Amino acid sequence: TKKIAHLLGVDMVSITKTRTHLQAQAKELIGNVTDNVVLLIDDILDTAHTAVSASTILKEHGAKEIYGYFSHGIFSNNAIDLINQSNFNHIFVANMGNTQLTHAKKISSVCAVDFLTQQICKIIERYKQKTMYNEFML
Repeated sequence: TKKIAHLLGVDMVSITKTRTHLQAQAKELIGNVTDNVVLLIDDILDTAHTAVSASTILKEHGAKEIYGYFSHGIFSNNAIDLINQSNFNHIFVANMGNTQLTHAKKISSVCAVDFLTQQICKIIERYKQKTMYNEFML
């Protein structure tokens, strides 16, 4: 996340959380989001309790818009309803084969396959060029 913030030329903030045996809860914002667009990045979106409580904290601290990106969307229990009623403007989830998103007003599935395929092809091409260069120089 620090690397992404650096690449985008933006500040990074953190939200602390506590975890019970049943669920995690966002607790405290470290940093300033006042009048900013916020991108919340995390790995798994399951029950959405942590993400939704984080969006509430961000809004309470003056965030203009709040977007989320999660690599895995599980959407247990009433997660979609919680997100639909949350402070998120929109959430993006990578590679979801999940069809339960029909009533998800604020959730989009983003396919990472094309991006990964392009990156793999670039690596293969660089390898081929390096191999050809080495063969030519020998």
